[in-house]
Amino acid sequence: MFPVFFIMLAILGIAGIASALSNSYKQAKDIAIVLSGIVLLLALYSVFLALSVKGFIGSTESMAYISQFGIYLSFSATQFGIILALLASIVSFLASIAVSSKFENSKNLYPLIMLFEFSAIGLFVSANLFIFYVFWDIGVAASYFLISSFGKGENKHAANTFLIYSIFASAVLLFGIMLIYFYTPVHSFDISYITSHSYLIPTALQGTIFILLFIAFMVKMPIFPFHSWMANAYSEAPTQGSMLISGVLSKFGAYGMLLLFSMLTFSYGFAKYAFVLGSVSAFYAAFVVMRHKDLKRIIAYSSMLESGIILVGISSLNAFGTAGAVYLMLAHGLVMALMFAVIGGIEISYGNRNITVLKGIVKDSVGSAYSFLIGTFASTGIPLTAGFIADVLVFIGAINAYGLYGAIPIFSIMLLGFYLYYAINKSFLSTRESSESIARLPRQMAVTYALAILAIFAFGIFPYVIISLFGL
Repeated sequence: MFPVFFIMLAILGIAGIASALSNSYKQAKDIAIVLSGIVLLLALYSVFLALSVKGFIGSTESMAYISQFGIYLSFSATQFGIILALLASIVSFLASIAVSSKFENSKNLYPLIMLFEFSAIGLFVSANLFIFYVFWDIGVAASYFLISSFGKGENKHAANTFLIYSIFASAVLLFGIMLIYFYTPVHSFDISYITSHSYLIPTALQGTIFILLFIAFMVKMPIFPFHSWMANAYSEAPTQGSMLISGVLSKFGAYGMLLLFSMLTFSYGFAKYAFVLGSVSAFYAAFVVMRHKDLKRIIAYSSMLESGIILVGISSLNAFGTAGAVYLMLAHGLVMALMFAVIGGIEISYGNRNITVLKGIVKDSVGSAYSFLIGTFASTGIPLTAGFIADVLVFIGAINAYGLYGAIPIFSIMLLGFYLYYAINKSFLSTRESSESIARLPRQMAVTYALAILAIFAFGIFPYVIISLFGL
């Protein structure tokens, strides 16, 4: 089999080193764009293989690493991993194109973007829990430096809070993984082996493992009440960092949650509680978002709401709910990349992101205004966008599992939509007043908007390309 995942990771490793050793900001950026673009093409190729080559789904690329301890560099072609690797490659490519209002001339930003993409793709296709954990922590390190080195405002405080929560999540995740390793019949980190033999782990111990891993993944998604790091991290990071952390890093937790419910038989008894937690988290985020005027914080809490809906889909434990959760991970990642890119563009053009100050954006920045409106449509599940398909699948699965109770989280999306449309009409689309533009929107940002919107509509209009991977 063509070793597509090893090649993708090798290219990203080369991209990170080459951009770090480059002589200028422009050279580092060009290297990141070209090589992340090649990785995106390979991610699309892996989707093509999954659709057309019999047996590609489930195939594994493996290389011995510390074999005596069951540690292999092994990557598996699962339908979930392929879709999320595609998401990571799209968002990272967009982040490489985008520009920030600060540190525009720092070439050191691009090695971190490449390192982050390396960690994300490695994690999503990992077939070994130890390797999964290694990529998890690489992603944490890349995110920390993106916030602390290239953010602004209270970025140091935001980075430190993020790191404290991440260290806690990593510690409980590692503890849970080690318990799995020592209590499976043949000590192994292999995910497929653990999935088929987890029933042999004592039930009480399974409960402990489940709680440890569940908490770790709640932190990263984030889910109430382990969300306190999120708003500062998303808002104080540079534009590229916000795109990556909200669009991709949160999927580390969501994908981990998906693995958890598929690995441990104990999880079936906890599904209804996960549904309640996801629903509570979604409604909490919907109400909190109404308190904020900073665009980045508004979108941060809308991201948290979508994470709650993803957990609702996962907790349904049926084909529709699971497919919907994964599709929503894809849709949400693309929408967050678009929304934070637009906010970055507005900050460049107007030097502000407070909706009480920004007025009449549609007059001077038509592209930014309508791109934000499209992102709002997609995040609230308007037809022809990827978010619509995802929400339909999630709630079919939830209603199948929990009856009409499964439809309750829909109202959190409605609340979010009402507030976002109100905020847009009062600021972006209002023509009574007009904020003064201080700079023209860079061409790179317009390209970023266009590509993100193209992806959102492509996966909304042609959903069968991805849905067929689930066998629905």
